[in-house]
Amino acid sequence: MSDVTLIHHPDDTALAGDVAAALQTWGFAVGNGGRASLIVWTIAAASDPGFAERAERAPLTARVSARFTPSRLPAPFVDEHPVNLLGWSREAEHAQWPVLLERLNACAFAPAAVPAAASRPDPVAPPPPPPPPPAATIAVAEKTEAPPRDDGVLLDRVFSRTIPRVLTGITSAAFVALVAIALMTT
Repeated sequence: MSDVTLIHHPDDTALAGDVAAALQTWGFAVGNGGRASLIVWTIAAASDPGFAERAERAPLTARVSARFTPSRLPAPFVDEHPVNLLGWSREAEHAQWPVLLERLNACAFAPAAVPAAASRPDPVAPPPPPPPPPAATIAVAEKTEAPPRDDGVLLDRVFSRTIPRVLTGITSAAFVALVAIALMTT
């Protein structure tokens, strides 16, 4: 099995050959049935609806898009953030080439997915339901009238405690102010 399958437009065979040769120098096996798919986007590829359909058949988790010429990509591929390889040539080093290699490496050498049935743990019997709460007896008290409220008594209690404290605070503050004035004038 190869590492990378190149998906390219028939008009871009020369470019695809250069990309394949460059990938092989970096240790990737290029051929059909690869674990990762590299979609080579050019003007010809982007303008051909049949090419976009063919590229969409590659699994989303194993495909990497790379733009080699300025072209407008079809809707599903724009969101995949293609590697920008505008101006790439096999002879010159391109700043985004390492990004392409990293993405291909992540797709081609990612651990194989475990089938869903194999990843599930053995079924475990659910715990028994909790016992029902004990029957409670609710004692209903006879309705009694609340004693009438005397707001005057309540106000007396509040003010009898609060006013002396406030006055003590004011008196203390006034005394401190008088002492401070006396010290400044001497």
